[in-house]
Amino acid sequence: MPDVSIRRIGLIDDDPAVRSVYKDAVEDLGLEPVEVEELPDFVSFADKLNPERDGVICDNQLKSRTYSMVEGNTIVKALYQRKIAALLCTRYWRNDVGIRQNRRFIPVVLEPKDLGTQLISGLKICVDELNGKYLAERKPWKSLVRVEHVEPLNKETLRLHIVIPGWRPETGVQIDVSKIDVPSIVAVETTYHAKGVCHARAEVNLGANNSDDIYVDQWSVV
Repeated sequence: MPDVSIRRIGLIDDDPAVRSVYKDAVEDLGLEPVEVEELPDFVSFADKLNPERDGVICDNQLKSRTYSMVEGNTIVKALYQRKIAALLCTRYWRNDVGIRQNRRFIPVVLEPKDLGTQLISGLKICVDELNGKYLAERKPWKSLVRVEHVEPLNKETLRLHIVIPGWRPETGVQIDVSKIDVPSIVAVETTYHAKGVCHARAEVNLGANNSDDIYVDQWSVV
């Protein structure tokens, strides 16, 4: 077992049957599962977690009037920003807008069937990254980014069609960006509409193996 100090795992899913599956996987690994039966107040939940001992497994599709006010990708992002190791657990993520726009803060996405074999290593990836030790495919680098098309998905979110010369200059990439979470993207949007293209600098994980794992952060117009 990799050397991680985490021994207690919060289980976030609105389906009790799925939480039970998580629980079995956690117990089989000798860790303590803690089922989260409802999550109306994320802040109160997060305040009780100890970054040295606690980790979280979180489903993505959670938002409902009875369980959570936000989706799982938003919860994992917020936990990352609080230095809490959290794994997003879902089979359906490659085209999910919320996951795509929060990928910078989601080190690990696992399918439920892989929890038994990859939970511990996933937690170690999270802990290492939170301590500044990135996997090659997750490490951020300063990079030029060429924005070739911008389309609004809604009032808050933009879908950008970009090329990253330092990654694969022949490959186009689509990313989703929230104007609320990333205010600097407004300047990128304005420049694109004025010039038909926008050259920018950003932090990009240039070691990503495929476009689904790409994140782009810390935007500025060149």
